[in-house]
Amino acid sequence: MNRILFSALFRLLPLLGPLGASLCAAAPAQKPNVVLILADDLGWTDLACFGSDLHETPHLDQLAREGMKFTQNYSACTVCSPTRAALLTGKYPARLHVTDWIPGAMPDNPRLLVPDWTKYLPLEETTLAEVFKAAGYATASIGKWHLATAGSDRYYPDKQGFDVNIAGTDKPQPSTYHAPWKIPTLQPDGQPGEYLTDRLGEEAVKYLEHTKDRPFFLYLPHFAVHLPLHGRADLVAKYQQKPRAGLRHQNSAYAAMTESLDAAVGRVRAKLAELGLSERTIVIFTSDNGGRVPT
Repeated sequence: MNRILFSALFRLLPLLGPLGASLCAAAPAQKPNVVLILADDLGWTDLACFGSDLHETPHLDQLAREGMKFTQNYSACTVCSPTRAALLTGKYPARLHVTDWIPGAMPDNPRLLVPDWTKYLPLEETTLAEVFKAAGYATASIGKWHLATAGSDRYYPDKQGFDVNIAGTDKPQPSTYHAPWKIPTLQPDGQPGEYLTDRLGEEAVKYLEHTKDRPFFLYLPHFAVHLPLHGRADLVAKYQQKPRAGLRHQNSAYAAMTESLDAAVGRVRAKLAELGLSERTIVIFTSDNGGRVPT
């Protein structure tokens, strides 16, 4: 099973994402690197290349121009933990019995009985990281994990095939995007005011520098643009000053968060270019399950 998943992965992996993929031909006899970037709760119109009339996303727009855009693909579920479990295993949430966000919330008066479900990604499941590792790749997860039992590190990324786990815990979101974050797997903690999305981008860049001489699979699941809506102050001020009358997108803090996410993607691609790795690295960007539309 591992061999079939691995051999098919480089043909099928770009199809996992609706927002854009950049495929670069691998040099002969060299294994291609893979960078899988996952946004959290990003709506399908939230990038300029997908129709946003407010957000500035030049780096992701460039990724879309130079690669491929997928407009008819869908996440495996409407909430984050099942989507992430499906992405990492290739199985539907129902087969994994991971069918709600972890730990979930029982409705006060459910119309239907809520089935029992698994509040972690079982260790016996085969993940992309385990497949890559078996093929000789270095593996890293930098960012949100949210596939572990609340309060336990038993199902953290380092137990699921990742050599490196930075910032991944059972938590669905940070308490704040401005340091100190108090995320136990992100050390050292940030300097006061340091922005979380920027820090994850820098951690990814450091990992690329450290692993440049061997094939790698980098899973980069950002917390952004999940709540809380905390944008960098300079970017929030920028969007507050932009005319917004009649625009579909209106929220300055959300726009700032989206631009920070875009900049982090740009830093990763710039480092790949600096290291001479662009031509043999597959870069995929997608979101887990789309944004919440107010009613």
